[in-house]
Amino acid sequence: MPRFIWICELSEKSSKEEELAKGIIILDATGTNDISSIIFVYIAGRIIHFSPGSPVGYSIVDYGRFPIYKNNLKGEWNGWKAN
Repeated sequence: MPRFIWICELSEKSSKEEELAKGIIILDATGTNDISSIIFVYIAGRIIHFSPGSPVGYSIVDYGRFPIYKNNLKGEWNGWKAN
């Protein structure tokens, strides 16, 4: 199991200005430096399924555009400040 993950939202410039994304990639940040660290991909209406080390197929599911996640770990929104 990953101890830490990266979540990457994919968007186009026009969608980003509307605070919408059209895809997402989830990576195992504690994994290796290759494709085996990919946990999940959704883009262009497809969810790509992964077996350890390689993509094995996809499902067609169209979620359209969805709201981006704006409340990251730190920032002005929650008053978090570095020392």
